[in-house]
Amino acid sequence: MRYMKAILVFVIAMLGLIPIALYAYILKDKLMEVDILSISIVSSLVVVWLVISFYLGHILIEQTVFFAKWDRLQRLARFLFENRYYYEKKTKDKVSYRFPRIYIKQNKYDLEISFEMAGSKFQQKFKQIGGDLELTFAMDFMETEDDERFKTYRLAYSALLSRINVDEVTYDSENGVRLMKNFYWDFTSDPHLLVAGGTGGGKTVFLRSLVLCLSKIGIVEICDPKRADFVPLGKTAVLKDRVYIEREAMISAMERAAQRVSDRNDYMNQQMDEMGENDLRKFSEYGLDPYFLVIDEFNAFMSSLDGRQRERAEVALTNISLLGRQSGVYLIPAMQKPTLDDIPSKVRDNLSMRIVVGRLSSTGYDMMFGDVNRTKEFKFMKYIGGMRVYGRGYASIMGEVAREFFSPFLAKGFSFYDAFAQLERREDKIQPTVVKKTSEEVDEQGIPIQPFQKTLTEFAKEIGEDRRKLKRLCDMVHSLKDWDFSIDEKGQIVLAMEDERLLSSLIAEIDATDKTWKEVILAFEMETL
Repeated sequence: MRYMKAILVFVIAMLGLIPIALYAYILKDKLMEVDILSISIVSSLVVVWLVISFYLGHILIEQTVFFAKWDRLQRLARFLFENRYYYEKKTKDKVSYRFPRIYIKQNKYDLEISFEMAGSKFQQKFKQIGGDLELTFAMDFMETEDDERFKTYRLAYSALLSRINVDEVTYDSENGVRLMKNFYWDFTSDPHLLVAGGTGGGKTVFLRSLVLCLSKIGIVEICDPKRADFVPLGKTAVLKDRVYIEREAMISAMERAAQRVSDRNDYMNQQMDEMGENDLRKFSEYGLDPYFLVIDEFNAFMSSLDGRQRERAEVALTNISLLGRQSGVYLIPAMQKPTLDDIPSKVRDNLSMRIVVGRLSSTGYDMMFGDVNRTKEFKFMKYIGGMRVYGRGYASIMGEVAREFFSPFLAKGFSFYDAFAQLERREDKIQPTVVKKTSEEVDEQGIPIQPFQKTLTEFAKEIGEDRRKLKRLCDMVHSLKDWDFSIDEKGQIVLAMEDERLLSSLIAEIDATDKTWKEVILAFEMETL
């Protein structure tokens, strides 16, 4: 198998040399007489045909599926032989070689190579051979599969063939968001997405394409500290008042998203109780749309915060990353050069999907894709088939092998603004409780006076009421009376004395009458507090 290309060239050469030999036989008398013209013609035909045979063999391998499979067999055989993956048997007259049991399956879009383990003397080397296979076949190593006897490596021929246009990024309820022809992000099973890429790598086009798709199925809010890529889109109806550029506004958006997690969970538990069920369903089964918080230039934003602001942001992001999946609240931070210092470890470990567009350093790839990809050969390619390409990178679910990725192609004449302008705005069924901002009181020495407050949970235990009932009552009071409750750093509602008096009065009135909650709240005189 190591000489299959040479065999192919030889066969092609023979197909032409046989007719040339017949022609030479016809001219044998002149050739015997050393006729210069006849000798020149025959010699020229032989040389020209040998050159044609060589190039024709190369073209057949490059342009046809059948002979490309021949070439892969030769590459595998050469790789195994050159790296001494064989058993050697010596006799008196000769030395024979036998390869270990290896199977190759060439599919339409990928290549599978299975190596027998089961005690083979090469099994330790076969466990870490993925990077070498990438280089040997000039393909992208996607994943491995293990069974009792074999370890199978799967490589993709060319991810460029699976690239889609921006308007082809769609959502499929079974598979998730379609990012390539054969690659999806299912945010319900792999929550939260981390995006990284250098300047000019195609990150902005990818993020805009993703937001365009997500805005069709849910609510998207965007933090744009650069004040460039998403600010114009904030003029459209679907993103109006949902693009934040000021530092405090972005932190508040994160805190509201964290509170949204708690509010949605309370609502879902309430619905579960009313239905008489014992297990929570998916958030979508309670009529809730997915919510996405996109934070562009994440590392630049975090580095611009002071200590107190950074603490607030990290608390909110941690709550979202740990608890957001069940309630349908998802985080999408994007950055240029990822480092361990920019993302809290609890947040980073829960960002399931990782996508890189453009070029990163080796430490950047390690941070994005982890130890499982330490032996992977991350290639940077400016040109493919002689054409300049943008948006090439890698993608994987955390803990799996990274695969080659191409961000959606931006066709000439496509307008993101026009595409967003055509979308219908979606509103969340559950609005997060508003954080009440109060001025900080100080004593004579200027030391802050901490007001006496209880959490909603503590107050519920004190009066013997169900916390979810009180939470629902708070939501209705906020909605009907425009009364704001404070929220602590952990995202929990905290009650001042006047809040306690309000809730106690409402509960007493509800228990004493047959009126609905709404009627009691609307009739209550807030001035009596």
